[in-house]
Amino acid sequence: MKKIYLLIAIFCCFNNLLSAQEFRKIRAIRTPNPKRRVLTDLDGNKVKPVQGVKNLSPQLVEKVMRKFIASWNTSDMQKYLSNSFYQKDRLVDSMNSKLPADAALRLLSVGSHRVIDQGYIDSPNGKVMVSRVAVLARTQVEYHDKNGKLQRREGEQEYTIKIKQRVAK
Repeated sequence: MKKIYLLIAIFCCFNNLLSAQEFRKIRAIRTPNPKRRVLTDLDGNKVKPVQGVKNLSPQLVEKVMRKFIASWNTSDMQKYLSNSFYQKDRLVDSMNSKLPADAALRLLSVGSHRVIDQGYIDSPNGKVMVSRVAVLARTQVEYHDKNGKLQRREGEQEYTIKIKQRVAK
């Protein structure tokens, strides 16, 4: 009889251990290959890359961010999105259909920024420097809910923006 109790106890212990196991596949996270990445301007034209990057002034980055944030939830937003922006039309359509009409995005602060890559394009008016910049910004979405109460949702996001600057001769 003791053997049966011992077998039942061992079975119960192993049963708990076996049910806690699970099998997972390890999948690599796809990332872009930096050797194949090509910087383009806002119209999709290839840019001649440069070796060293010039840092951009925080005032310029904040000015560009304020322009983009001001266009949020308006018909002008689409012109600020690059042609290479993934599913640009779908984003604009879903914003038009799912966001309240009075929703507004406020830029609370612009944090640090980092130039990812830079290059030059030749234009009829001279050289233009194109910079791809990663910007951390604190924003707040404000809207009125169905009950008429003002709702505020604050968060910090990283934006990737392209800035075009005319280069002095």
